[in-house]
Amino acid sequence: MENKLKRANEYFGVSDDIYKKTGAFNPVIGVDSLFFVDTLLLSKTSVPEIKDGLQEIRKYFSDIIILLKSNSEKARQQALGRLVLREVKGIGIGYGNASDDGSAIGPELAKRLLLTAEELIKIGIDNPAIFEVMGLFEEDFGPDRLSDGLIRILLKKLYKYSERVTGELSISETFIQKTYEHNYTLAKHPLKNGPLIFIPNDILRDLPIANNFDEISNLVNFNKELREKFNQIISPCFFVDNNKKKPSKSEIKKYLLEDKERIKT
Repeated sequence: MENKLKRANEYFGVSDDIYKKTGAFNPVIGVDSLFFVDTLLLSKTSVPEIKDGLQEIRKYFSDIIILLKSNSEKARQQALGRLVLREVKGIGIGYGNASDDGSAIGPELAKRLLLTAEELIKIGIDNPAIFEVMGLFEEDFGPDRLSDGLIRILLKKLYKYSERVTGELSISETFIQKTYEHNYTLAKHPLKNGPLIFIPNDILRDLPIANNFDEISNLVNFNKELREKFNQIISPCFFVDNNKKKPSKSEIKKYLLEDKERIKT
């Protein structure tokens, strides 16, 4: 008999109604669901463990900018090391639907992000939020990879949150996650030798995707106002060699970096 995919509450024998009361996302175990952690929603979360999550993320990226502005090779290597944000196993969100492991930011992508950050600093842009919008013009870097990176930065807060949810659901199959400061008692991942990390629903947003013709209109309307504003800024990029076409991310990047005001906008 073919194994049926189950949601977390089914594996742990918890009713859907009781699980919903925790406010935690209910992932399908073993595959990724199409959601990502959104920094804008982080600023509005009601979850006490991650209430200051956005400030922590901005501080993390701000420290990277400070290192880069020091013009020291040692500091530059430290900044590069901080930009490598390994995936957290078994989260269950993102585009990698063959498993529930993320993709995050590896060494090669980190090097490209570092170079872009240095270009931005040279033209006077040093707001830590630049890392949150680089997906608009950096190849292979979208909301799913950024989300995986944010989860890595906020991991200890998510451990604390997951420990509380594990207790509220009275989950008996647990895994002790050890850190330097604390040992967390977390729900054991049903398919892995490790913990299942719970993510609050109120910091997640749908990833834009169209699986069929009926869903294309939903994709077009995804964050429509923001998309239209961005397209206005980069509208000259749509005309290359007098032909209107969709610009590549590299063309968008080149255009934006030509003028500080474009980046600021």
